Amino acid sequence: HGVAQYSRAQLAQVGFNLGYAFSPVVRQFGDVLQMGVGMLFLKFSREQESQADSLGVEYSSRIGYDATRVSRFFDTIRRLQDESGQDLPTWLSTHPNPVDREAATLRMAKRWQHMLPPYDFEVDQDRYLDCVDGIVFGKEPRQGFVENGYFYHPILDFQFPVPPGWRLTNTPEQVQLVNRNQSAAIQVSLAEEKRARDAIKAFTSDPQVRVIRSSSKEVNGYQTEVVEADVTNDSGTFRVLSYFLEKDGRVFVLRGISRPNRYARHVQVFRNSLDQFDRLRNERAKNIKPTRVKVVSVKQKQTLETFLVDYPNSKLSRQQMAILNGMALSDTLQPGQRIKVLVN
Repeated sequence: HGVAQYSRAQLAQVGFNLGYAFSPVVRQFGDVLQMGVGMLFLKFSREQESQADSLGVEYSSRIGYDATRVSRFFDTIRRLQDESGQDLPTWLSTHPNPVDREAATLRMAKRWQHMLPPYDFEVDQDRYLDCVDGIVFGKEPRQGFVENGYFYHPILDFQFPVPPGWRLTNTPEQVQLVNRNQSAAIQVSLAEEKRARDAIKAFTSDPQVRVIRSSSKEVNGYQTEVVEADVTNDSGTFRVLSYFLEKDGRVFVLRGISRPNRYARHVQVFRNSLDQFDRLRNERAKNIKPTRVKVVSVKQKQTLETFLVDYPNSKLSRQQMAILNGMALSDTLQPGQRIKVLVN
């Protein structure tokens, strides 16, 4: 269902009030993501998540696993939500409520165990722990992160400043920034074309694009073609400042977008970010490493809280680490028991 949801989500990506997608060329600008539009997809997402729960329980039961353990996963999510104080009402969530999913998956698992021939359903926690040992926890910073007013992308080797107060969304397809009142956006993406002139041709050949002016310049040593244009669709006209910058055999497309009547007040902000696009120069960003899950064997009898003292991390509190392990801090650990911790 992830593919289906992603396809639908493309119709409502972070473009906020910048308009609907115009054409295959202009679609990369992003689409409207208003409350009303976003709500259209909540039903699809909740239904698909519920379907995924149902199929997961069925498949795991049929191959002999104890699917009642699935409900514990949703208990963990609920506890983490309670601990963080972050929650959404069920009607506004893109996923069913964890409490609802916990009860539903438990019912489904018991029903399948009753329907299937008598069997000693397996848990196999050690195999699960082997699978999660070493996985990245949270966001992978090498795919992009913000720090001290800059966006850094270690894998693609670039950086640029983020305007103060702008909200940034980083996806595999593009980096997009939107200002507070959603009247302007900046986007950074890769063109399909390998040469700037070919990317410009693909852009300007669209009948909905009217070029105002174009020029050439260098941006931190990279040859860059600059195009200012108006793009029109059913939602109106948008003025777009585009930089087509050739770097490492790729064409980076940097854009500032707003309505024409607001362009003058935003264009300098656009240029301040786009003109400072550069290769990655921050040494710490170059060498950043993700936080990973590490599975550690307990050496002596002790409480989980005592054990976690030796494994501090900046991501989760000890209470959250206990929840991550499906335990309480006061639980007693036995020698040989395996516990998940976080390491850099």
